[in-house]
Amino acid sequence: MKRNLLVGLSIALLVVLPFSAQAFDFSVTYLNPMYSADDFLSLGFRTNAMAFDPAGNLYTNNRATESGTGHFSILKSNAGDYTTFSTYASYTSQMYTISGLDFDQTGSLFVTEVNAQASTGPTRDAGLIREITTDLSVNQIEYFTDFRPTGVAAVGDGMLYFPGRKWSDPNWGNLYRLDLSELPWTEEIYKENRVATGIAIDASGRMYIATRDNSIWTRDPVTDQPILVATFNDGIEELTFDSAGNLYVLEGSQEAGGDIIRLRPVPEPATMLLLGSGLIGLAGFRRRFKK
Repeated sequence: MKRNLLVGLSIALLVVLPFSAQAFDFSVTYLNPMYSADDFLSLGFRTNAMAFDPAGNLYTNNRATESGTGHFSILKSNAGDYTTFSTYASYTSQMYTISGLDFDQTGSLFVTEVNAQASTGPTRDAGLIREITTDLSVNQIEYFTDFRPTGVAAVGDGMLYFPGRKWSDPNWGNLYRLDLSELPWTEEIYKENRVATGIAIDASGRMYIATRDNSIWTRDPVTDQPILVATFNDGIEELTFDSAGNLYVLEGSQEAGGDIIRLRPVPEPATMLLLGSGLIGLAGFRRRFKK
């Protein structure tokens, strides 16, 4: 009996312990105990944005081919591969680079673009939001002249959430909500005085934001108090969830690399006990079967 108990607990621990992979230059310096972390992917090129569709395909952009060229491409890598990319959509833009990607429940891909770092054209504080529909039509949703959207989260109720920042004032920042049913642009400040570099919303509607101090924050759904999820040794560019509820964090370094770290929710203690009990029961069953 004692031997079965030890075996069951050992297997249970193997299931819930975080996966350890080869270390990236991008690494976690603090991790909330409710999450585990592993090195998911190194793209090999610098990007500002990423998103998964419901099938697990990964979408991103390559800064080297678009910054200031006036030509943007959304790249796609099939689920389970993530080593080769093909062009999903391509279009021209007056902006400098893409800053965020996210799918809504209808399959439309929303893209935020910014003019930061551009030496010509619109003001560096300018930006816009586009929608790429399932038939690959590219439509401009809204244009901003006084701030730039850096990241986007699309929610099933027809809402877009995104951080607004300024090139001219690095300490200025708000979180915005855009109601797609009330276009043209209806502005609503969702939460003021927050300089965020990325945003994601999970399936329950809980918001996660990346901040300039290399951290990810969310809020307790009961107390509404801020909760620190993780901090990193480098800046964060964007956040996104997959359909399994894992949170992905994109490196924001100015250097090439595009490292992505995955944060997995750790099962609640009650779930762990049930898992351990099930494994113990299975071990006991196998022992009786042998007899």
